[in-house]
Amino acid sequence: MAFPAGIVRAAPSSEIELPDGLPKLYRETVAVLAAKLSKESVAGRAADELHDLVDRIVVQWDDNAHRH
Repeated sequence: MAFPAGIVRAAPSSEIELPDGLPKLYRETVAVLAAKLSKESVAGRAADELHDLVDRIVVQWDDNAHRH
């Protein structure tokens, strides 16, 4: 698989250290994305693009956590 310039694929056995603030950054990024995709001027076009990107979404129940 070819990666865009600047993206390096780590060897399967190597450990990757993630930044401590990654969960917060992810939540903020998703919130901004959701706000942008909710705008009527881009919602239809965004939905079309997402349909091309997403093959399927699987939601499963986690018996241990009692949630999806």
